Amino acid sequence: MIFGDKKNKRVHTRPTDGKTSPGRGAVDGATDPGGDAGMPFVDRMERLQRPARDIVKLMADLPLFEQLTERERASLAELAELARCPGGTVVFESGEEGRYVYCVIQGTLELRTRTGPGIFHEVRTIGVGQVTGLDAMLSGSPYHMKCVALEGTATLRFRSEQMRELLAAGRPFAIKFFNSLCDELGSQIREATLAVVRMLEATSLRPRADDDALYSKDQIRDLLKAP
Repeated sequence: MIFGDKKNKRVHTRPTDGKTSPGRGAVDGATDPGGDAGMPFVDRMERLQRPARDIVKLMADLPLFEQLTERERASLAELAELARCPGGTVVFESGEEGRYVYCVIQGTLELRTRTGPGIFHEVRTIGVGQVTGLDAMLSGSPYHMKCVALEGTATLRFRSEQMRELLAAGRPFAIKFFNSLCDELGSQIREATLAVVRMLEATSLRPRADDDALYSKDQIRDLLKAP
């Protein structure tokens, strides 16, 4: 365990039933940046020094790495960092440079989208074995959501630039890992789309009738049901 039981307790109640929550300011350790792109990344996590063999053992228990052999996990472990933070920490802000991909090994992260000045709405939680930061890594773009630790959380994280270089090199184990990342990203897109539908229902928002580019809720549901 990276955190003991006392440090692993949740520090606040996350919003449910489509309700919004105010920006937490000092609690989150950062102010609302307004979602502007191009902000420098601020590392708010504590990096832990662990032997590569310990990281390989952690990977063996996570579905994201199950397609890799032990030797392949050892190669990937050379790029991994073990990092932790207490509950309430802002792991990254919307608009910050997409520096890392995070795989949770203990605790819970929450992604939030800004719906107004200082107001954030929960999009999804990231639990053990799940990943965040994939879209920013693949596109080379900033993070587009805010990520907050709901409790004491530990992650394996990978520098986005190094991951892009690894995938571009076309090494066999990198391709297998990329396939696992794609599966995870597909799952995240589906969950995020469902969260948008729930948010529309909770706030009674409706797409504009004169905007053909917007899907109705029924159309979104039909798309989700498609194979």
